[in-house]
Amino acid sequence: MITEILARRPDLYVLARNPFTLSLLIEYVNAHHGNFPTGQAEMYASFIDRELSAIRGEIQAARLDNNVIKGIAARIALYMFESTQHGLEVGLEDLHTHVCKDPISKLALPIFSRSRLARISVDTYSFSFVHRRFQEFF
Repeated sequence: MITEILARRPDLYVLARNPFTLSLLIEYVNAHHGNFPTGQAEMYASFIDRELSAIRGEIQAARLDNNVIKGIAARIALYMFESTQHGLEVGLEDLHTHVCKDPISKLALPIFSRSRLARISVDTYSFSFVHRRFQEFF
């Protein structure tokens, strides 16, 4: 695949050098019948959509949809980015106080961890995206 990337899409080579983004790129190509993404954002969006689709039943049972989940993720990521007190992890209590005040947002938090997009630690009672790149994407 690396040879094909170099020949057909040298702009994606930087993604292939990183094991994490290479795995996302391979998943994208496999899911899209051998086609390459137009860019990194499309690759991340596709992965996120696939992860949310895998737990569609849970999302629907909570009376949410993918757009609501993504919107909440964007609010959390922005809060974490703008906060001087947090880096890649934020306490759930802090999220409930500043970002996820409404019942819908609180329903979404457990969905993130089941979708492989985020982790909720019961030991530290905290939230983090599974990879900083997801935080940056949102």
